[in-house]
Amino acid sequence: MRRDLTLAVTALFVLTCSFFIATSAHASATKPYAPGWTHNGDGSYATCKPHALIYSAPYRVYNNAWLETRQCASSTGQHDITVTSNAVADRSLVVAYPSIRYGAFYTDLDPTSGLPVPIRRAADAPYAHVSCLGRHIRGALQCDVDAWFHPTASTAAHGTFELVVVNRRGVGGGHVTRIDGTRYYWHTWMTCQHLASGKCDPNVRPWRIFYAVRVHRNWTSTVPVGAFAHFATRHHLLPSTAWLGDIAYGAELWSGGRGLKISMTIQVKLHGQSEARA
Repeated sequence: MRRDLTLAVTALFVLTCSFFIATSAHASATKPYAPGWTHNGDGSYATCKPHALIYSAPYRVYNNAWLETRQCASSTGQHDITVTSNAVADRSLVVAYPSIRYGAFYTDLDPTSGLPVPIRRAADAPYAHVSCLGRHIRGALQCDVDAWFHPTASTAAHGTFELVVVNRRGVGGGHVTRIDGTRYYWHTWMTCQHLASGKCDPNVRPWRIFYAVRVHRNWTSTVPVGAFAHFATRHHLLPSTAWLGDIAYGAELWSGGRGLKISMTIQVKLHGQSEARA
């Protein structure tokens, strides 16, 4: 199973999927804007449509599925998504990443998130408080934070550094380090956008993946995204001038996943700012 190929498939989907527009009015409204979702009487939402988004400033609940034609999920509308169907395996590829996203990612961004932000302004923050709950979940999966960094404040183009931090399942090995008091395995490699021929797409700049897995897995975790960025900077893997564009948390599904409840809340505390949780 090639991790770089499955993540490249994820990125290819994002670049080629249908264009969703979230206006500032939608982003700032009290009631989430949820095209493709059914609003239930109890205030929750449900969908079986891949790609369906809930816009709830500054979060995006994303039923992100590209090789799964009927990915079902439910949500309360901002910080969580629950997988209500099992993904069907397609060779050794990741088929879906149901997730919550915060910040500026290609077409959907929200100024209330405060992102993008230069990493030089960050200490250990932003913190992603995440959980991936559910017992006896069948299938091949891992729950992880997926954060993208860019050379400039523009997030219109593909990121050049991808941070993946796994807290449930995942494959360990490689180097071991301690970040903000927690021990992680980590390794890194360069990848590219693969074409059907297997060659790299010359129109998309190759990017670096930094992959970390908690030594002691936990269903809940707090991931100090800024601390990881500074660690990568010290190891000359990420320029100190880079910008953090967005933070997502979800379940990468090779198969199964029904019953997983995924949630994320972002806590922001940057140099010169008071602490805030969105």
